[in-house]
Amino acid sequence: MNTKDSDKRVINQRELQAYRAALKLQIFKKIRQAFNERKHGEGFSQKDLAYALGIDESVLSKRLNGKHDMRLETFSDLARGLECKLDVMLRPISEIERLSEEAKRNFEPQFKPSIYMSTGNAPLTTYGTSTEAPTTMTFKST
Repeated sequence: MNTKDSDKRVINQRELQAYRAALKLQIFKKIRQAFNERKHGEGFSQKDLAYALGIDESVLSKRLNGKHDMRLETFSDLARGLECKLDVMLRPISEIERLSEEAKRNFEPQFKPSIYMSTGNAPLTTYGTSTEAPTTMTFKST
């Protein structure tokens, strides 16, 4: 696929850094999620993961708390220690943006949630999306 010269642009460093940070955050969230699932499901601890990786528990703690700049090797090691595999999917950004816009249109509520409150014996009514009926609760003041 050829790109016209007028369509080409140089990606600035700030944009590249923001993209890297967002990618790292996505991976980090998945690692934390996998760790928490094993922790709550099997009683797997930071100590267990540190032992499996052959690192000090304090180093692991800094990594899991986001206090350490994560590199590909670190993500890979953590995933392996959690007995997981990182999958990679490469898609054009334009496709992701298009799908994101379609998802917003398809799942956007017709009415925005709002809450009406007053004091005394007046009802508290909340309205959700158009598919939900309003909920009314009465609170009596004492």
